[in-house]
Amino acid sequence: MDRILFPLLTEEDKKLPFILKSVGVRGNQEHIVRPEGYPDYHWLHCAKGKGNLRIAEKEYVIIEGTGFFLVPAVPHEYFATEEPWETHWITFEGHAASSVLEILNLNNWGVYHLNNRHTLERTLENIYHSGKSRNISRSLDCSVLLYQLLVQLKHCISTDTSRSKPAGQYQLQPVIQYIEENFSKSISLDEMAQVISVTPQHLCRLFKQSHGTRPFDYLTRYRLQKAKELLISPAAPSVKSVSMEVGYNDTSYFCSIFKEYEGITPTEFRNMYCSIQP
Repeated sequence: MDRILFPLLTEEDKKLPFILKSVGVRGNQEHIVRPEGYPDYHWLHCAKGKGNLRIAEKEYVIIEGTGFFLVPAVPHEYFATEEPWETHWITFEGHAASSVLEILNLNNWGVYHLNNRHTLERTLENIYHSGKSRNISRSLDCSVLLYQLLVQLKHCISTDTSRSKPAGQYQLQPVIQYIEENFSKSISLDEMAQVISVTPQHLCRLFKQSHGTRPFDYLTRYRLQKAKELLISPAAPSVKSVSMEVGYNDTSYFCSIFKEYEGITPTEFRNMYCSIQP
């Protein structure tokens, strides 16, 4: 059964980070041709039947558990080849959309296999009901649910053409675990590279592709995260003790690194969170 919503949007609603433009279900999706593309971001997946997507001079079969994500202004066409072709879709925009989609590696169009479409459909249904409600905060609720949907989508999709970023993240997992287990020791770039049997240069490329940073920068940030936890712990260890526990034998160097990354000294950080003493 068809279920479609195009919510009314006020000027205040348009200031939200994620803006719902439409959401719905088509029991039998009609033929859509868009030579100029669509103005908003667009997700659609198949729940029953079969259809085809034509895009970038290629044609893709969209069957149950398969979907596609479209960015604005990309010409495309889709139509049923085995009816009824049931589709679930959502369109959205918002000032935070492009940056979040880039982080999730969804900043271009793509065709995907869903490993858990029912999770997405529950969230899509929640968005539909939130957008349809008379609640004064409905647009805000939809904005929050849209962010949730995008994160779920990232976890639910896979593609045969997935490339470096997701692959790099999986490949680096043993290195991340090694850092978390050995951050209090002296760790070299060669040691980290040996964990996954690659060259130090290749390890640096993987970190840059997957995390946007270098291996030692990641190690430093992890050490500082642990240092902050220790600094405000009930045991209240000295700055020198904290420095040693997170892998820095030189307390002065630890303090300079802490200030470089955090903008304040370890003592200033501790006072900011523990200024009221019992």
